[in-house]
Amino acid sequence: MSVATLLMNPDEFFERADSTPSLRYPFGIAIIVGIVGTLASYPLFQVSQQAVSADAEGLSSVTGVVLIAAAFLGVFAIWMILTAVVYAISVVAFDGDGSFKTTLAYVGWGLFPDLFAGIINAAFTFYAFQSVTVPANMSPQQIQGFIESVQSGPVLMTASVIGIIFLLWKGVLWIFAVKHAQQLALREAVITVAIPVGLFLLWQLYNLL
Repeated sequence: MSVATLLMNPDEFFERADSTPSLRYPFGIAIIVGIVGTLASYPLFQVSQQAVSADAEGLSSVTGVVLIAAAFLGVFAIWMILTAVVYAISVVAFDGDGSFKTTLAYVGWGLFPDLFAGIINAAFTFYAFQSVTVPANMSPQQIQGFIESVQSGPVLMTASVIGIIFLLWKGVLWIFAVKHAQQLALREAVITVAIPVGLFLLWQLYNLL
């Protein structure tokens, strides 16, 4: 099996995958995706450091660390929650008979497009925040408003649209991941994955509007 097969022919990839797979590679993918995700958080941390008033520097540092940690750990949270949701739907609605571990591993492979999405998002984020002048001596509330104003600009809105495309790509990978992990028909796998992915898609579209 190869990454090219995963990305271009996921049905074949998961059909040939070990029925009792190791979590080593999916876990490695999640770690790399998490690291890449922290890159997009760094400009926000820089803004908070540059703009905060002297008496709030400590709070700004703590907030920045929390922001970066959340970007890294969020990947694992999404992986686990998504796996739990599709596992529950497939078992309850369609009598899926695969193990949770197999489903977890296969869904983890489906995170691979986030490597590309994360790099693109980080590049757009760095560009967006380097293109603006950061006011000095702002309160935490003002900093939050400033960050939101940059995020609603055309550069990061474009990044969000690109992110939706990658979400749909991951959705395709997850369809075949669940199909083979739970031994479902294609239609059943589509329904199983469409529920959580569709909800997340609606949330992203809501943030764009």
